[in-house]
This record gives sequence, C-alpha cells and structure tokens, in this order.
Amino acid sequence: MKTSTYLLTICILLLLFTLSAEAQWTTNGNGDVILSQTGDKVGIGFTNPTYKLEVLGEGRFTSGIDITNTNATLDFRRFHTSTSQSSIRFMRNTASAPSTYTEQGFITAFHNDLLFKAGINATSGSDVMTLEDDGDLNVNGRVTCDGATSDGNVNVIGQVTCDGLTSDGVINRTYSGAFSQVLQANGEEALFFNGDYFSWGFDANWNRWARPITIGNTLEPKTNDALVINDAREIAMVGNNSYIDWYTGANSNYASSSRSAFVGSNQVGAIFFESNLSSANIDGETGINFLCSDITRMQLDDLGYVGIGGAPDGVNRLKVFGDVCITGEMLAASDARFKKNISQLENATEKIMQLNPVDYEYRSEEFEELDFAKGKRHGFIAQEIQTVFPELVQDGQSVESTTGEQFNGKSVNYMELIPVLTKAIQEQQVIIEEQAKLIEEIQAQLK
Repeated sequence: MKTSTYLLTICILLLLFTLSAEAQWTTNGNGDVILSQTGDKVGIGFTNPTYKLEVLGEGRFTSGIDITNTNATLDFRRFHTSTSQSSIRFMRNTASAPSTYTEQGFITAFHNDLLFKAGINATSGSDVMTLEDDGDLNVNGRVTCDGATSDGNVNVIGQVTCDGLTSDGVINRTYSGAFSQVLQANGEEALFFNGDYFSWGFDANWNRWARPITIGNTLEPKTNDALVINDAREIAMVGNNSYIDWYTGANSNYASSSRSAFVGSNQVGAIFFESNLSSANIDGETGINFLCSDITRMQLDDLGYVGIGGAPDGVNRLKVFGDVCITGEMLAASDARFKKNISQLENATEKIMQLNPVDYEYRSEEFEELDFAKGKRHGFIAQEIQTVFPELVQDGQSVESTTGEQFNGKSVNYMELIPVLTKAIQEQQVIIEEQAKLIEEIQAQLK
C-alpha cells in the first residue's frame, strides 16, 4: 500500500513538473521526491496556489504529515454556505482487511464552532464534544482526569455543563493521594474528597451555601426555607451532648454571642428544651401529649384540660388516673369577695343521717386504664350521695370495663362534705348544750 502511494505521488509531481518549467524537482535515492526551490508551491486543483501545498477537494494520508517551520499552519478551507464545513477525518484499517478503512473520529469546523466525534461511523454519530466560539465546552459523556505523577486537572474559565442522554453526565477525577481536590472555583478549592468523605471547602473547616437546599426528591423550598428534607429522609445526630442552637439577633456578632435557646441531648440520652432569654413554648393546635416508653402518660387538650395517666375529661382541669400525694396544701378560693347568694346551711344533721358510709374495693382488674387504688377503701356511693346532695356528684367521661360494660362514671366532691359535716356537728352541739342545761335544771330541782 505504501509503495502504491509513493508511485501515485511521483506521478502527480511529474505531471506538475511538466506544467511548470520553474519547478525544481529532485530525488534523494530513497524513492522520495523533493521540491527543492524555496519559493515553489504545489497546487492540486488550483492554478495559482498560495501555500506550499494547496489541495482543492478531499485528501487522504495513509502515513503522517510533518510540517516543520516556525509558526507552521495546516489550513482547511471551505466555501461559505449555511451547511458547509471542513473536517479532519481519522481512519484505520485492520490486518485482515488492509485495503478497507473505517472511520475512527472527526474534527469538524462548522460555522464558528469545533465539533468532535469519535467511534466507528463517526460521521453520522452524535457530537461527543463541542467547542463553541464563545469559549463554552460542551461534553456529551464522561470527563475523566487521571494524574500520573501529578494531579489531573480540568481548568475552565466559564461554565461546565454535563448533559447525559441515556445515562448521567459525569465529571470524574481519580486520585490516590491524601486529599483529592475535586472542584475549584476561581482557583480556590470548592469540593474535595479525602478518601472517606466529601466536603464543601478544602479541609472542611466550615461550609457555606448561599441558596436553599433540598435533600430527597425535587421539592422546591418555599420562601425563607433554608433546608427542606423530604422523601422519608431523617436527620441523625450521633455522639454525646448534641445540640441545635438558636442565636437571636446575632447576625453581626454571632462569633461572640451566647446561644439564646437550644434543643439538645446530653451524655445520658436525656432530651431537653431550654431558653436562656425567655420562656420555652410548646404549641399544639389540638393538644400536647407527653409520652414515656411510647406510652402517653400526660395529655393537655386545646381547652387547657390536663389528664395524667389518661385523657382529660373536659370537665375537670386536672384529672389524675391513680392516687395523688400532696406534700403541701390543697387550697380552694374562698374569699367572700368571690362569692354571691350566700346562705346558711339548714338541716345538715338530718341530711347527714341519710348518708350511708360503706367499706368497699374498686373493680380495678376490670377498669385497668383508670388505675384505681387497691385494697379496702372507706367512703360513699355516688348514687346514694346524689339523692341527698346532688350538687356534690359529677358525671364523668364514658368508661368501658374489660367485660364490655359501658357507662359515664360518677364522682363525689368529698371536700364539700366538710362544711355539711361541720354544720351537722354544730347542730348536734346546740342539742347537746340544750340537753346539758336541761339536765342541770332537773338536777337542781331534785336537790
């Protein structure tokens, strides 16, 4: 193949020699033809060549082209039309088919851009890289920087865009050193990988994001939202004494400010809320539940009623399921200025005599959620009290026993029995004193 090429070249040069009496052609004895005169030019398809070698149409070189000179140039010219282009096409054959050449790649000048194609049948393939006249470099595929004795670098002044078609566009840098600089901006490290983790900012002293961040799917953050976490993602805080801190009004002097509030977990796993400036508020639109071991232990509803050990009943501000021990005083408002329609109790003794004090035990095993006291108790039956003192009996919330019995439980205000009992004692004391006086009079008459 090489011999036939040489013969073709010699024939062309001999033809040119016959057309130009001024051309100085010589040979070097190795089959090479030399145009020895300095000013001579060769034109193929041109009658008046401008350059040393000027070819109109396509050309094929089965070996290399060597251009030796200071500021040497290899020009490819095209006629100016909307679709015209100049290309360098790279082809190769195989040992089994030495006369058959297939395309390996193209470099094409189209308008003011350079288009790069690669692979078999590259002419009809997609551009793998485009260098535009404004300096933008568009890569369709993967950019890999592999440094051997030094770092592999891609230096870009402008914008880097990766657009994957059937797969993701990737910029990859392979490096085995202690720190792998992945991305620079204005000469400063912006993203690095140390073999274990990624960080924004070299050596990761601190990181800064100027725009809101979404972790999860493509949910766009709302106005004033700095971080959105969605798609069932979680935040894990690992280690002792982990905190989320607030610094109120500390934009200008944040570094020297003390935190105004924080939520944290200490070394024994306790969770706490603390405000160093004011009160700490917990707000639930329909109520607040306090749990221990995933069990609700206290509830506060939206009307301010509290239930300990169970739900509030909406009647009593505080309802406790179980016993209550008070080491201080239990007080009730009793100022005369708070009261109206004041009247004296009458016939307290008669009413007290209608009461039926009893001993009893609660059916605690059938009403476990009510956490009744165990063992023998002393008291009254609410239904019996209600016939005498209906104002001391209160209907509570609906309850259900383990056997399916449902009803609204009744409660007795034992505290308000105290003034009734006091009045009954006073009435009895009057009787006692009257009887004592009568006895004295009878004894005096008997003397």
